[in-house]
Amino acid sequence: MLNEPGATQYTNRWGDAVGPGREARQESCSCFDQRSVSNRRRVRFHSERQDTSATGWQHLLALIDEAAADGREVFRPLVEMSPHEPRQIVTLPPTIVKLTAVKQFVLYGSNLVRIPPEIGA
Repeated sequence: MLNEPGATQYTNRWGDAVGPGREARQESCSCFDQRSVSNRRRVRFHSERQDTSATGWQHLLALIDEAAADGREVFRPLVEMSPHEPRQIVTLPPTIVKLTAVKQFVLYGSNLVRIPPEIGA
């Protein structure tokens, strides 16, 4: 296919977001699938609550503290997590406000459905 004349190959700009040798695994949802929804004005919102006792959540809190302490500009927390931990995170913690030096925040392939208002700070 790619060897055909006129075929275009696109690079994955976020291939390093999940770490070497791992693919981004995201549970698919149809909360905003406007192609197959019969009533296009109807949107379903996620109702999941964040389990703050989950190992993934606790690991994310530690990674945020670490990134805030060293003043890094690129934050890729999923790379440093085990394969099952990112699936446990559905919202970002309010402590995200500590990442004042971060210019690039990579969460490609995450299961996020909510971000806190503190991210605007």
